[in-house]
Amino acid sequence: MTSVQEAKRDKLPKLTMQFEKKITLKFADVQLLAVEAVEKAIKDPERRKEAKKEIAKKRAFLVWDTNPTYRGFVIRFHKGGTRTFIARRRINDGSKKQKEITIGDVDAMDFDEAALKAHQFLHDMRGGTDPVAKEALTEKQKEARKATLSNVFDLYKTAKRPRKNTLDDMHYTLNHHLLDLRDMAVVDITIDHCRTIFTKTSETAPIRANKAVIYLRLLLNFARDWYRTEDGQITILEFNPVSLMLKTMKLHESDARHGRIPKWRIPEMWQIMKERSDVGASADIRTTADWVRFRMMTGTRIEESRVARFGWIKWDEKENVIEIPKTITKTHKMLPIPMAPQMRELMEHRRALYLAQHPGETVPADAYVFPSESSDSGHVMSARNVIKRLLGDEISEYDLRRTFEDVATECRIDPDVRRHLLNHTLDIHGKHYANNPEYTKDALIQVAHWLDTAVIEAPAPAPAAAVVDLEGTRAWRGLGATELDKLVWTLPAVKIATIFDVSDNCINKRCKVLGVQRPPRGYWQKLGVGRVSPWPRQA
Repeated sequence: MTSVQEAKRDKLPKLTMQFEKKITLKFADVQLLAVEAVEKAIKDPERRKEAKKEIAKKRAFLVWDTNPTYRGFVIRFHKGGTRTFIARRRINDGSKKQKEITIGDVDAMDFDEAALKAHQFLHDMRGGTDPVAKEALTEKQKEARKATLSNVFDLYKTAKRPRKNTLDDMHYTLNHHLLDLRDMAVVDITIDHCRTIFTKTSETAPIRANKAVIYLRLLLNFARDWYRTEDGQITILEFNPVSLMLKTMKLHESDARHGRIPKWRIPEMWQIMKERSDVGASADIRTTADWVRFRMMTGTRIEESRVARFGWIKWDEKENVIEIPKTITKTHKMLPIPMAPQMRELMEHRRALYLAQHPGETVPADAYVFPSESSDSGHVMSARNVIKRLLGDEISEYDLRRTFEDVATECRIDPDVRRHLLNHTLDIHGKHYANNPEYTKDALIQVAHWLDTAVIEAPAPAPAAAVVDLEGTRAWRGLGATELDKLVWTLPAVKIATIFDVSDNCINKRCKVLGVQRPPRGYWQKLGVGRVSPWPRQA
């Protein structure tokens, strides 16, 4: 690899000579030549005297070849005896400074070889190209052309350190939907490859197809930036093939999600979670109930709240806040959550439980607020079973954020404040103006108060004639197809499970055996707002 030095302006006369194939001059000879040049070039005695002193102190001299073909071909003579071939001139790229490129040692290198290299370097510099940058570009291109999509993914993991959920999702996509491209060199990936992946995946999983091309575009953009040279030159993928493909093809539109806990059931669920916090059958159930309450009060995402640690909690009365680090949040920005009295009570309860389980210890900052002994991660992972037993299949735990939005709306909280609390991307007004922390604190106090005190009447029950007489059907196995059909269309699965002490899976199996159709997803919500007719069903 050649080396580059910034050249300094010479103060002494320039030494030139016609280079010969055998260089016999030594440092002392060149020093005498320099003295002779000073005698001829400098007329002022004082300046000549100073120049000779300077020559005596110099540790190296440059001698330039007078051959016009090799203008800029130089030999540096070092005091220690080393002699070096150099190419030196100004690059015609607007730069004012000269650069010199070391070619090789005079004693170890053939003169014709050195002259040829000098000619090539000087030709590049006259044309405005830095030969060393050109060589670096070539090396970078060689490295980049070998990189596969899998290699780029490994580099991306190390450099960007995405969140675990994102990393797992990218890993799954790479090993399933991008499997055909995984071991392919990124420079060989074309628009046709991208179109084939998108079209093939769209047949069975349209949203997954979106993710596949989005992740592919991300990795290819990363590869372009990673393999740039130091001066910013692109070595591969002048254009991203995914971006070009999306000029003629559109990503699939995803349906808006509407799942949420019916408003009349929110206070009921809140109270049940409070009860389970105290009397749940196991420590995991009690912890999960506390976690659900936390999310109902804050609207946080699953991945932002389940890994909560005690070190995030600021117990100072002035702050009284939970700070979710930017490394955890989806927006990569720290999310402060002011604590309402109910939230502080919950956090103190969690701390007291930890101290009770670890007597004589203090609570470490990295201890999980919502731990789980049954999870390999050490913290709660899902509240699916708790919510399912209470609300059935119609509601998922992802719907808790929309439920928080409903409660905040019920409390007449400003939309910008709600976006802050849900940690959504904000517009200029929300980011720079509607950002008073006092408003978010007041909002969370109102939400917690509503959850504690709200009383909402349930919608009117189904007509009496439609209700199944359950007195003679307590034995689950004794239910016939007609009775079961009436039952599943007049009562939610969670109620049936409570009455007969069976699981939802058991109900589902029984319906399949007897050929009974169950209500579709969302039926009970629609029934509650009058969007569907109650049983008996219309033929």
